[in-house]
Amino acid sequence: MNRILARLARFRNHLVILWHAFWHPETPFYLKALMLAVVAYVISPIDLMPDIFAFVGWIDDALLLAFAVEWITSRLPQNQIRPDSGPYDDGPTINGTARRM
Repeated sequence: MNRILARLARFRNHLVILWHAFWHPETPFYLKALMLAVVAYVISPIDLMPDIFAFVGWIDDALLLAFAVEWITSRLPQNQIRPDSGPYDDGPTINGTARRM
């Protein structure tokens, strides 16, 4: 059960990374296009395995989404997009000696 939760947490982190990477100006165009193609595939009614077959259609969507997110995240330029970077990373780091008032 812990492995599943760890994978879901990693998947969520990868989605956040992809969201930031999509808006980053130095992310290659082909990766942005691939991100849009994956979203279009997931929401489109045309599937590799139709959703008529009970859960098989949903499973193929979930697997394709998981593999695509992992693959795109691995192709992102690491020197431009870091997983731990956020919108406020430009300022100085507090060393822990500051006090709150």
